[in-house]
Amino acid sequence: MNFKKLMDKLHSSRSNLTLFEKYKETILRLLVIKYKGVVEMSLNPTFVVKQGLLIKEIKTLRRLHLERIKMFEEMKKTKNKRVLRSYVKKLEKLEFALQKAWRFEQDANFHTWWYKAPHCKCPRMDNEDNFGTGMRIISHDCILHYKPVTKKPEMKKECKICYYMTRNPKHDSYKCMVPGTCPAIGKMEKKNK
Repeated sequence: MNFKKLMDKLHSSRSNLTLFEKYKETILRLLVIKYKGVVEMSLNPTFVVKQGLLIKEIKTLRRLHLERIKMFEEMKKTKNKRVLRSYVKKLEKLEFALQKAWRFEQDANFHTWWYKAPHCKCPRMDNEDNFGTGMRIISHDCILHYKPVTKKPEMKKECKICYYMTRNPKHDSYKCMVPGTCPAIGKMEKKNK
């Protein structure tokens, strides 16, 4: 059954209070997601009608959101970086499944739960502002998302005599004491000629 038809039945049954309450209860049971007796969230009824979702698709959405809620609960219990990063991968797959269930195009640029995950220290407001752009702001403190550069770039060193900046480890400042013997200056002079 289509959710819109259920909503239409709700509106048409206003004269019959018991029938109205029955449909209202059914709709609330479908849209409101509870976990351990606590209301965690509710599905947007306008979106549900706009997307023309069937009851089975709404139940799939509920199941996926409950899975996410349980995943977040498990994430709160651990500080193990490897375990948390495996949850991040699962969360990414879950967000694609949610998009598919909503009948949206599957696009990682429109994911939002990644920065709402427990232990995530990425700036929430900045990432909300960048929604849909593909640009993610990752905090260096975030154990879930920050991946340091594996190869550190070599720092340029300045020759104390000729002040030439070089990454060449063979550049020897002591050879610069006699003018014209600096290997760096020699390279510069050859480039200029």
